[in-house]
Amino acid sequence: MQNTSIPEGKATVTTAWVKANGLTFEVAQAGAGDHLALCLHGFPELNYSWRYQMSTLAKKGYRVWAPNQRGYGGSTKPVGIENYTVDKIVADAAALFDASGASRLTIIGHDWGGVIAWLFAINKVRPIEWLVVMNLPHPHCFAAALRHWPQRLRSWYIAAVQLPWLPEWWLARNDAIAIRQAFHRMAIDKSRFPDDVLEKSTPPLRESLAL
Repeated sequence: MQNTSIPEGKATVTTAWVKANGLTFEVAQAGAGDHLALCLHGFPELNYSWRYQMSTLAKKGYRVWAPNQRGYGGSTKPVGIENYTVDKIVADAAALFDASGASRLTIIGHDWGGVIAWLFAINKVRPIEWLVVMNLPHPHCFAAALRHWPQRLRSWYIAAVQLPWLPEWWLARNDAIAIRQAFHRMAIDKSRFPDDVLEKSTPPLRESLAL
């Protein structure tokens, strides 16, 4: 691994290049110890989303790894939709844990990372001590909610992004302007993202996402 130290808040976060499951992952790391907290980001985010949580977890005694998942940031971007199935991404999480050399595991997932975290735990891919999933219910609860039209309407985008070629075109056009505008709308509506965060996390999106 080649590490470059960068300060983030109250913790020192290092960026390491970790080989796992036949790929190379760009992994933000903080803390030390034998208990790994593996933080899995959502779509269309990066491991930058975990910068504050990494500091808190490191101070609690965890070794924290926040990878850019396959297809994101500086991590390997395999070509072909068949390389982005959930089983392969769950296998990535397992391989990253193995590569860490830690013996204890806590998984923290948000959004799409939460899907991976749930499946990792349900399928008992590796023993885990704690599971934290944000912004995503248990798959059985979600499936039950999808039987009703209000939830189907809220989740329309899940079906939309599975259409052939159209989602790739729409998301990638004009330097991924659709994703860029979504972040800006959230910043305006909810005051969640200051300008410096938007500038750091969005451009150039073609280099950050496998689009």
